[in-house]
Amino acid sequence: MTPDGPTQPAAPTPVGGAKAGLPPPKLRSFRRAKAGSASPTLRSFRGAKAGAWHNQPVEVSLVRNRLKRAIDAARERGQQKRHRTAAAERAYEAFLKEVATPVTRLVANTLKAEGYPFTVFTPGGGLRLASDRGRDDYIEFALDADADPPQAIGRISHTRGSRTLSNERPIKADAPPDALSEEDVLAFLLTGLEPWLER
Repeated sequence: MTPDGPTQPAAPTPVGGAKAGLPPPKLRSFRRAKAGSASPTLRSFRGAKAGAWHNQPVEVSLVRNRLKRAIDAARERGQQKRHRTAAAERAYEAFLKEVATPVTRLVANTLKAEGYPFTVFTPGGGLRLASDRGRDDYIEFALDADADPPQAIGRISHTRGSRTLSNERPIKADAPPDALSEEDVLAFLLTGLEPWLER
């Protein structure tokens, strides 16, 4: 304490010897860098990015070669698919004639003997087992040529009150037509007939 009053504390000395009223050296450097132009690294990156569009043009010959390869590959895949489909159609026709139709006729005759009137139809080379009691009650065979491998499928349609329910399933999963047996067809038909047998 002095005679004139309490002692005032001394002002703190600026860190790093900075003069009073000026920001520390590091802060001044940061502000100058921020206020100035972009850093050399950023400028270099921007220049490389902007010049890439002009220094690496797409050549017409490159486009032509890539397009030609894509056309050739698409044609090759299309040709292979047509061959597979044609072979599957021949196998499916043989399957209908030699396996599916005889078994389906035998099932239809047995159903009639048990009091379930069903009739076999072969529209346009197809095969359908239809109930005599409703036009929307049937099981029909078809070929799914888009499957890999192509396979024989069955479409089941039956009515329940005012509704018509339908579903589609393979005769045997992942089996091409020429691999199907009479037992496969019989098992499929017995399962598909359940909506009518349970009534």
